Amino acid sequence: PVIPVGSSMGGWVALLATLARPERVKGVVLVNPAQDFTEKLMWPGLADHERQAILREGETVITEEGLGSYVLTRRMFEEARDWLLLDGRIDITAPIHVLQGRADDVVPWRHQVELAERLSGGDLRLDLIEGGDHRLSSPAELERLVEAVEAMRG
Repeated sequence: PVIPVGSSMGGWVALLATLARPERVKGVVLVNPAQDFTEKLMWPGLADHERQAILREGETVITEEGLGSYVLTRRMFEEARDWLLLDGRIDITAPIHVLQGRADDVVPWRHQVELAERLSGGDLRLDLIEGGDHRLSSPAELERLVEAVEAMRG
């Protein structure tokens, strides 16, 4: 049995892997999971001229402090639509533990409410960590992650 652990986009991937091989999964631990982020978080957050460039030219360049410049493509958004989870029921019977920072400015904690509404079939634990950011990388936050994985191991 495996315990997928994923952070941000890796959380989305962990959910998809669990759906693909449910018989192999003992439990899932997610850190600020960004399921459907392309559609629910990224696209609506783009400026209108950026969305128009993606639709018209197929890409746009984004520059962010700390991340530098990167390209967003129409193909990325189109392919991501094939993997959306929040438009229906998510049947996962394995227990899921979500660690979510309340101060996360990339994936707002309310994004996990929609995940909770869509999940059916197993236990869900959602820890909202006061002051926690998107990385949840302080020593205390990392300890919580280790404890969550250890608890899944049984």
